[in-house]
Amino acid sequence: MKKLLHLPIPTLWSLLLFMALLGTGCPETITIEEPPTPPIVQDLGLHQLSTDARQFVPYQSVRELVFIGADSTFYDFTMTAPLYETNKVFTETFPHPTLEGQNVTYSFTTDVQRYSWVCNELGAIIEVEVRGDFCDDPKLKTEGILFDYLRIRGTGFNHGDLTLATPSIWYNLTTNSFCGDGQLLPTYTALGYEYSQVFRQSVDVYSNGYLRLYFNESLGIVAFDFPGIFAVLDERF
Repeated sequence: MKKLLHLPIPTLWSLLLFMALLGTGCPETITIEEPPTPPIVQDLGLHQLSTDARQFVPYQSVRELVFIGADSTFYDFTMTAPLYETNKVFTETFPHPTLEGQNVTYSFTTDVQRYSWVCNELGAIIEVEVRGDFCDDPKLKTEGILFDYLRIRGTGFNHGDLTLATPSIWYNLTTNSFCGDGQLLPTYTALGYEYSQVFRQSVDVYSNGYLRLYFNESLGIVAFDFPGIFAVLDERF
């Protein structure tokens, strides 16, 4: 004769609840994420080039630069279309001076005057521009930052180099000072050519490369130097 098993009511409810949980599985874990920290953007405002700055680069009527190397090899640089833009927006990002892991993006609007020179023999480009700029970390300062700058960058002078973010020549036209370790030479002589008031500055590329440029206010770029080649300006037209 079969016997019926009688379970107390609380035990029966516990059994039913356990079986229900087995059927439905464990509930999903809900992760509450912290909201992302909003980026910090500081607007430095509008910078318009002075008349002197716009006239500083002597390339208004020049389209060809011919350099000659120590081995008498000629390097022809041809200018692409010159550019003058107003209200061009630039941004630079620096670490926040007090908040660890946070960055500050500084935005500013400026006039830009730019000339680009292409040398097919070297597969290289030199970009000469005058624009509003700053070189030091503002550390949240927003006024008295922007000045007229001469910026000259080169690409292709070292094997595998990309467009250089840091200019080879970076000169503050407003304060007559370099951003970095540039020099202003009263006289400069090389390969039998002599120039006066020459801006000289260089930038490192990787561990064994560099690009050193020489600039004169009346002639523009008068020499360039990188591993294996040094050349000076022979003529411009």
